[in-house]
Parts: sequence; C-alpha cells; structure tokens
Amino acid sequence: MMGRWWRVRGSVAAGGLGLVALMVGCVGSIGGDGDSSTFPPPDEPDATGFSCDEAAGPTPTPMRRLSRDQYIETIRHLVGGDAIAEEIADVLARVPPDALDAAQGRDYATQDQMVTQTHADVHWDVASAAALAMTATGPRLEALVGPCATDGDDANDASCVRDFVAHFGRRALRRPLSEDEVTFYAEDAYGDATDVAAASFADRLVVLLQAPQMTFRMEDGAPAKDDDDPDLFPLTAFEVAERLAYHFWQGPPDERLLAAAADGTLDREDGFRAELDRLVEDTRFDAALYRLVDGWLQLHDTPEFEGLEDNPQFMAFADPITPTEDLGDAMREELERYFAHYARDGSFADFMTSRRSFATHETLAAIYDVPPWDGTGEPPTFADPRRVGPLSRAAFLASASARSHPILRGVGVLQRVMCAELPPPPENAGMDAPTDDDLVSTRTFTENLTQQPGACRGCHELINPPGFILDHFDALGRLRDEEKIYAADGTLLATFPLDTEASPRLHGRPQTMSDPSELSEAIVDAGDRAQACLARHYFRFAYGRAEDVDADGCQLRDLRDHLLEGSIDDMMKAIALRPEFRLRRRPSP
Repeated sequence: MMGRWWRVRGSVAAGGLGLVALMVGCVGSIGGDGDSSTFPPPDEPDATGFSCDEAAGPTPTPMRRLSRDQYIETIRHLVGGDAIAEEIADVLARVPPDALDAAQGRDYATQDQMVTQTHADVHWDVASAAALAMTATGPRLEALVGPCATDGDDANDASCVRDFVAHFGRRALRRPLSEDEVTFYAEDAYGDATDVAAASFADRLVVLLQAPQMTFRMEDGAPAKDDDDPDLFPLTAFEVAERLAYHFWQGPPDERLLAAAADGTLDREDGFRAELDRLVEDTRFDAALYRLVDGWLQLHDTPEFEGLEDNPQFMAFADPITPTEDLGDAMREELERYFAHYARDGSFADFMTSRRSFATHETLAAIYDVPPWDGTGEPPTFADPRRVGPLSRAAFLASASARSHPILRGVGVLQRVMCAELPPPPENAGMDAPTDDDLVSTRTFTENLTQQPGACRGCHELINPPGFILDHFDALGRLRDEEKIYAADGTLLATFPLDTEASPRLHGRPQTMSDPSELSEAIVDAGDRAQACLARHYFRFAYGRAEDVDADGCQLRDLRDHLLEGSIDDMMKAIALRPEFRLRRRPSP
C-alpha cells in the first residue's frame, strides 16, 4: 500500500476521523506470506551506489517553463519595483499553481513544462495589467523609455522605439536581442516603429512579456560542442547567467550578472566562481533553499486548519491550543527557515540533529513550548531532548485530525529522507480508520490492521517502526507522554501510555530504539543513505527532471560527497561547478 500518504490535508469529519484522517491499511497481498524479504529493503544498492563515467557527458535536459514563483518574481523585476507589483497583485495571484507529480520525479515546480489555456489567459492578463501600470503616467513612461518618449521631438522617435525594445527586451528575454528581433518587436509585432504614445509602448510591452523566450528558459544559442555529438552544446554566457539566477535565486539575472555575461566574466573560471559566490551569499538565495526543502519534504502538503474550530473532537484534542487559519503556513515557513539556516551555516548532520526552534508564530511556538523567535537573534532551544531535527517539526508531523499517523510518518521517513523505493498498493487494498468503538491505542490499532498474514505485513515491518518512534508527538506536533482518544462530540474516551519502542531498518540490521532523537542520529549514521537521498532530490530540483543513477552518477556522487564532507551550501554550489551545468544535450525527438 502506497501513494501520497505521508501528508493528509483537510479537516476531521464530524462523528469520527473521516476519510482525510484515515489510518490507512492494506488488506491485499503483494506476494509471498508477508515476509519482509519479498519487499525491496530501504538499503537497496542503487539508492547510494552511483556509478560514474566522466566521459559520458550530460543527459538530456528538457526546455522548462518558468515556475509560478519564478514567473511572478520575473514580472516583479521587470515592472521596476514594489509599487507597480502591488498594483497588479490581484492578477499575479491568479497565475496557476505548478502541477506536481512525484511518480514522474516531479517534486519541484521547476519540472513542470505544461502550458494550459489558463496559463495563456492569465499571462495575457498579467502582461496587459503590467503594461498599463508601467505607462500610466508621464513620469512612469519616461522612467521606462527615457525622455525621448515625452519630449515631443519627432526626429528621435524611431531610435527611441528601437532603443527601448533593445533595452527592455534584454531584461525580459535575459539576453541581447539580435537586430532582426529588435526590428520585429519595434515594427512587425506592432506595426508602427515611430509611435511613442503611452498606449503604443504598452502594446509593445504586452508582446514582449508574452514572448516564449520570456516565459520559457530557452537554451539553444551556441553551436554543437562536437561534430560527433551534434546534440551536445555549451551554453552561451547569457544562458549560463540565466541558469545561475533561476537556480540560486528563483528569479531572473540582475544587471550585474547580465553584465558579467556580456563582458566575458562568466567565460572565465575565476569570474564564474566569483559570481556563483555572490549569488549564494545574497539573501535571494533563500528562495532556492525554501523551494528545495518544500519539494524534498513535501511541505506543500502541510495541512490546513481552517474550519476546525467547529469540530468538537479536534478542538478537545487540541486544547489549550486554538489552531489559526495561518498555522499550516507557519509550520511550513518554520521548517523553511530552519533548513535555510543550516544550509548557509552547517552540515547535514547539524540540520538533522538540531534542537533550535525557528518558530516566529505564537501558536506554533506554543506547540513547541518555546518563546517565539524574533527572526534575528539566537533561535530558542527546545528544552526536551526528544525534539531533534526536521522529523520533530510540526510541518513533518501535523495532520488535521485528532490522532497521530504512524504509517504516514513512517512512509515520510523512508521515502523522503531515505529514498526507499516503496511499491504501490495492491489493487484490492482497502482503507479503514479507528472509530469510537476502537478503544485501543493508535499503535495497537495500526499493528492489528497491518500485521495480519497477507495484509502487506512485509511492507509495514519496514514502514511502521519509524512511525511508532515518532508517536512521541501528537497530531499537532506536541510532545506527549500518553495518548488521549476523543469521541466525535469531544468526550474523552480513553487514555493510553505510549509504546514507542521499535526496530527500524535504516541500514543493514534493525536497530532497536524508542526515542526520536535516536532515530535522527541513526539516519545520519546510516552509511551515506540519507545524504545520497538529498543529493538525488537536489539534482531533480536543479535540472527539472528525475535523475538516472547511472548516467548522472558522477554528479550524484559529487553532491553526496559534499554533504558527507562539508556543508549543504557546498553541495548546492558544487552542482554549478560541474561541467554539466554549462552544457546541454538536446532531448531526442
């Protein structure tokens, strides 16, 4: 049994846990008698054993549409500041979200190339709104085009239009325009190369802001690297600048990076490294860190709590906490800040074993039993030593229900942190959930459901143990020493002592433990499994496609080794220092 069951959105249905709070259980067979030997263990060799052939070169990378966040950041950059961006905020908010498909390796928005009619309609609306706002007044038009647009001198109108197209086009398309392109956007696309009225420049802006080269990342500007390999070619300096900016900033190149492409700085190794360091040291690097951890730990599925104040069962469980509508966002943002902190200044082990809280939200801080962090000083330290690492954070643990979810948590550990290849559920897999008549602990219910002969027992002998250890935390992410079961009307039905001892198989033989801190430390010490897993996720984030552990083995090995030997930002910079980062192989037709 499998699927997207690590995180469950929604609310608790009246009268019980409901569908969204299911304690999912297989009732089908995946072969054999349920023995774990029939199930791929979480230490299969292809997860970490990356073969490397340096002569192989890069594997094909598809053309990519800008992700939603990248597109919005690009528009904000092009309109020239926050004032106009705020004026068009409503239409920007309508940009469609990115489709994610974990089964296709698409855990990250930058892997989505689909363009729907909704995209086309909203891009038109964004371009129109931005163009009208940028030309709405004489001062705005002059700031955009220059004095030639408002000086009343007909003699300079033709050069005014062409200079505008060349200048704005360079920013919008992230490279210089050819003379033919300048002519197209100045004349052919509009029809009058000398009209300097505000409405005319607005129309030109609409065309440029919808150009395919604006909404897609085009990498086709250089000739083939080798006549014997016509589909392999180096990126131009401007394509390299675009890769750097959209990867490390999730936004377009700034003027300095475009200038470095124009004057040859990016073609020199020392110049390239200097610009790489500058990008990573800039606060805009946080955007990439947030998107990476969002995809890696699937923070986009952090639950929402809207409407739960009307559910007696959930509110009785949550008391004295009153979840607010923005609590789910606060949980996600806390883990993003946490990851960004250790990515900039720490090792993978530091991240996996930290006891620092980055919660700025009062309700989330109350869940953690720490004061809210002010965002600038030293982050508070959790008093309880059981709360260690990302597995102890509410974004990983919480669900909009009154019971914890050991199965979902166990799958989260194995799939997301260890990159275990879990098989899909059998077609006859069923689901069940505890009811008011099931007055047993969550662990007992889960064991009864999953340990029956032929009931996916082999799967759950691997999945359940990490989840049982994490049962120290309730469904809001609070630490607890006992489990309380509530009826649909909020009545306390039973209280059970916790039993969290289990023997997860993270690497080699099972290790018996009962404390979440032991689990986090065991993950760090499980060979190079977890580091290799993050390396694989980072590769997907960087290149917009699933990795091939053989063809991409050299890069994957280097990323993993940087995590083992250095820091997270060392790993992130390492991908840009590989030769593949500045090469592209066209996909086969």
